[in-house]
Amino acid sequence: MVKRKQSTLGYIGLGNIGGPMAVRLAMAGFSLHVYGRNNERLKPAIAAGAVECASASEVAERSDLVFTCLTNTAAVEKVVFDPAGIAEGAKPGAILIDMSTISPDATVAMATRLRDTTGMEWMDAPVSGGTVGATDGTLSIFMGGRAKCFEIVRPVLMHVGRNVTLTGPLGTGQTTKLINQVVVCCSIVMLARHAPWQNGPGLTSCRCRPLWRVDLPTPQRCEPIGSGLLSVIILLTAPLPASLRTLTWSRRFLEELERSCPSRQRP
Repeated sequence: MVKRKQSTLGYIGLGNIGGPMAVRLAMAGFSLHVYGRNNERLKPAIAAGAVECASASEVAERSDLVFTCLTNTAAVEKVVFDPAGIAEGAKPGAILIDMSTISPDATVAMATRLRDTTGMEWMDAPVSGGTVGATDGTLSIFMGGRAKCFEIVRPVLMHVGRNVTLTGPLGTGQTTKLINQVVVCCSIVMLARHAPWQNGPGLTSCRCRPLWRVDLPTPQRCEPIGSGLLSVIILLTAPLPASLRTLTWSRRFLEELERSCPSRQRP
């Protein structure tokens, strides 16, 4: 395969979402370096042309753009700042693109620390669309950071996403993802609440269910069962810890918004 003469890429966190994205980048012809603790998860990307590295720091040393897609805030901080982490191999002018869904406040703090100590830039870029979107290259990607960095990164991410949007400064990508998740959760609650209507006068449940599956992020796992078991539907749609994190961050965001807008404060 002929490699493109452009930015060298690195990818860390090749799970259900990151793995398919890394494969697409490798198949697009980019020079891609990957690292992960689970070697089995690296194999599809390696088969597509990626090169395995021994550590996160080695990925950073060999890459202009480093992508991460990890479980939570603590995992991101560990991969970036622990010994043999990204910061250890970071180059001034390189860009870290974090595609995890994590705390907006922590994103800003970690990005500031990384830039001040290494000169490496940071963009938050959480995604929506699930495994199917990652595999098909149809993700929506919400990016926070500097416009000049966005112009460099966007052409690369167009290989994995259909909608790649600069939402504003650092942290706004994560905030936009929070809003997206709240909307999705509300949609699921309404779906569960009205599931009993599928057996209403003149309706046939087997014909209603496919209609309710269309616009949810993981439709193959969100089909209502019987009269609508709310807890089952929510648990099948997203892991409970992730849902609780989303609600916690959303509450903090709304509290901060209320504090910053005097006209919104209660008397």
